[in-house]
Amino acid sequence: MNTIDTTPAVPAAVSLEWSMRYTMTPKALALIRIQVRQRLTLWSWTADDVESAVFIANELAGNAVQHAAMPGHQALMRLALLEDDSLLIDVSDPVAAFPDFGASRAVGPEAEEGRGLSMVRVLGADLWWFLRPNVGKTVRAHLRG
Repeated sequence: MNTIDTTPAVPAAVSLEWSMRYTMTPKALALIRIQVRQRLTLWSWTADDVESAVFIANELAGNAVQHAAMPGHQALMRLALLEDDSLLIDVSDPVAAFPDFGASRAVGPEAEEGRGLSMVRVLGADLWWFLRPNVGKTVRAHLRG
């Protein structure tokens, strides 16, 4: 759950990989959901896993849109299916910080924000972030297959 200065080791070799740059606007989130679902379906991931991965990708991308949008910058979505059938979901943005990453937040039942990363963890994803070499950070979720 902590930041590290270099990209963390991948638990298995990458067998399939896909990435896409997108504008950091709320309208991009629908396209991300469609493309992640299509890609994982093409890779023959099971339906339950696909929907969890779509939710996680949407949550990470939504956080980037809400907290890291900067004029002239795009975000990067990357999916990597590993040989052990687990999945990496990476979202990279131009902000080199994640101040509330490890914090637990008390959220009221009517709150519209503040639960996303907790839900990502409930779905079974390991979650961490790391600095990118030139600009910004990558937030990574690892779903075991």
